[in-house]
Amino acid sequence: MRKAPGKAGASTPLGSGDTSRIGPVLTACKVCFATLLLMPNQLAAANATPAWEAPDPLPVMRRELKLLLIEMNVLRVEVEQLRAMEREARNTEELLSASVNRIMESRDHWRREAERLRALIEQVPPWSLFWWRCVDAFKAWRNPTGRGLHRA
Repeated sequence: MRKAPGKAGASTPLGSGDTSRIGPVLTACKVCFATLLLMPNQLAAANATPAWEAPDPLPVMRRELKLLLIEMNVLRVEVEQLRAMEREARNTEELLSASVNRIMESRDHWRREAERLRALIEQVPPWSLFWWRCVDAFKAWRNPTGRGLHRA
């Protein structure tokens, strides 16, 4: 039995105890509360389309495979470039290392030669060095052709 709205006994906020009006209001509130209180995974499940209505995944998978192949080719090229740079760096390092070794051997050779000459100089008495300087000066005095003083 339904009562018409707006009749006597409308003292309650929902109406005058009319069950026909309370029923739909509570049902609407239940629907609202049910929607608000759903967990996120329940919302996703409620909004998800069924499997029979989902689009075909094959074109998407093909597109992804093509992109992966392109990316693999790009990475393969990058790896080859890095390997070439590594080989070049290794060759340069070997060249520089060999050059440094030659320089160090040359330095050691001249250091040994200087030590040998120093030992020879130490064996010669100082008066002998003075004597040889005097002899060289006398030879230069007797043979003045290098200075241009004497003409032939």
